Amino acid sequence: FALRAAHAFIKKKAYDKSSSVTITTCDTDSLFYPEYFKTLETCYNNVNPRINEMPKMCVWQPPLFYNWNLDERPFFNRITGIMRSMMMLGGLISLNLNPMSIFSYPIELGAKAGFINPRYGVDDIIAKVRWMCATDEKVPVVLLPVPVISGPTIGTTWFEEWNEWARQIRRWIVGSSESFHYFIIHFKGQPLISGISWFILFFLYYGVMLCCGGVFQLLSAIPLPYATYPSLSYHADGHETRIPLRYAGLIGLGIQYCTFGVAFIIDRMAIDMMHVREEMSVFRNILHWLVSPFVLLTYSLVAFVSILKFVFVGKKMAGHDMAAKEGLQTAGDTKMSNAVEQALLQNMGGTLEDEKHNEVTVNVSVGSDRKENPSLHALGEYLHFGGFRIRVQNRDKKV
Repeated sequence: FALRAAHAFIKKKAYDKSSSVTITTCDTDSLFYPEYFKTLETCYNNVNPRINEMPKMCVWQPPLFYNWNLDERPFFNRITGIMRSMMMLGGLISLNLNPMSIFSYPIELGAKAGFINPRYGVDDIIAKVRWMCATDEKVPVVLLPVPVISGPTIGTTWFEEWNEWARQIRRWIVGSSESFHYFIIHFKGQPLISGISWFILFFLYYGVMLCCGGVFQLLSAIPLPYATYPSLSYHADGHETRIPLRYAGLIGLGIQYCTFGVAFIIDRMAIDMMHVREEMSVFRNILHWLVSPFVLLTYSLVAFVSILKFVFVGKKMAGHDMAAKEGLQTAGDTKMSNAVEQALLQNMGGTLEDEKHNEVTVNVSVGSDRKENPSLHALGEYLHFGGFRIRVQNRDKKV
């Protein structure tokens, strides 16, 4: 309703005649980099140099990271968040599958397809399908080169966190199945090549890799003593060499560990770039890396059972259940925020609700130790809390 009302207002005032308009959808637990919209404007202008022409139908997807108190989450939640960030870069964007959580697109694209429909289980996945079917175009997912942070799935206790983790896996996989069904029903055959390519890649990503990959990897990695395994052979200098495939599953597991290692490296580089502070020892990181295949195996089992249940239950399973976020620490919970608030009160001589001062400069000195500042997410230069936009500068290891 809000998007339709905003679109009607823009048309009424004829703002679209002199300006280009984009829509950005996000969650309430989204932390934007300060230069997000400036970067979006640059990317938009690069592909749409003229205002009075129909813009290119595409969606800009920034890389998603889940480093909001992620180091305080149980191992299965942290590992899933790290893997989802890597799969966003290497799967959803690179394979042109679908946007996720936080993304931007031209208002003309939303008007053609009816904007976002929150009645679907995963409205961001099905948005891509609806755009393709409504426009008969490819509608590519384009990388927006600026990071954003999204709060991880969370609970206030370990038991709640486990239940919420499994519940969201069920929602994602059932929602992707619903999107796949929507495509089968509504696809008109245009664009043919892009549609077929998306169909195959979407099935391989969600149906094979996420649903069955972990189970297949486990079964193939177990050498069965009673089974006869084929061998690969090659000839060189008149000699034949045979390579048995009995341990091919173990080799695949090794490749999987290498891939997961890349994901942990990306996570380390990302938190350094975004100025996010996490208290993660090398030993704990290695331990999480070692148990990653088992977490992904459990993920696959939950997803596989959900698909089987969805086949028999049907549409009733495809609800839009919001992820729990009760355990997320807000900026107001931290010592950093308390120190900033105290400095503001001293400089303003009033309360934070006092709007007489639009801008105030304060100096705040708090320790840089992670224990004192557990959730300082400056994302560059700015900290947001209590309606204030505060510029953060590091001087002599103090903020």
